[in-house]
Amino acid sequence: VPHTICLFPAVKRMSISTIWEVASKAETPTLARIIAFAGSLRKESYNRKVLEITAQGARAAGAAVEIVDLAALEMPLYYKDGTPTPKLKLFAEKIQKADACLIACPENNQGLSAALKNAIDWTSKPNAWRGKVVASVGASEDQFGTILAQHQLRQTLSFLEANHLPKHVLISHVHKCFSATGVDPTVQKRLEEFGAGLVEQLSNQP
Repeated sequence: VPHTICLFPAVKRMSISTIWEVASKAETPTLARIIAFAGSLRKESYNRKVLEITAQGARAAGAAVEIVDLAALEMPLYYKDGTPTPKLKLFAEKIQKADACLIACPENNQGLSAALKNAIDWTSKPNAWRGKVVASVGASEDQFGTILAQHQLRQTLSFLEANHLPKHVLISHVHKCFSATGVDPTVQKRLEEFGAGLVEQLSNQP
């Protein structure tokens, strides 16, 4: 294919197969990489369901989203002299390598869940959060939709120098949004649009 070689006049010694490989890589957009997790260990967690719907929206917008189950990490309680397990080290590496982190933040006794705080603490030394774009959603069965826990999450991530985005989606009375037939369409749309919006924001970053 002579005209293909002419597209790369400065690399005359490259084979045609190499040229096609370079061209293919140049034309393929890089997917945004998002690591996502819910700060709940409960199998039927509403926040886990909310996270999965939000992740669907991000994937539909072209992102590669990996959901991590905190229960599978088998985290011991954090203490300063403790040594992170291999699973926790891998989790921290995934956060560092991702373009963004998506967190579904539950609220326990008007504060962060123990599981979420524990996960953040274990990945803070060394700090996997510095400069990391973080988006959060939350769901609760009361009328406040985890707003107090979100405030605490923002405080913690600010201290760790993460870029916690100002917008979030909070779902109140979440038990009324899910049924045997599925999820409330309005709630699903809000969450999917939030996930897609995160991907759009990442694509607009320099």
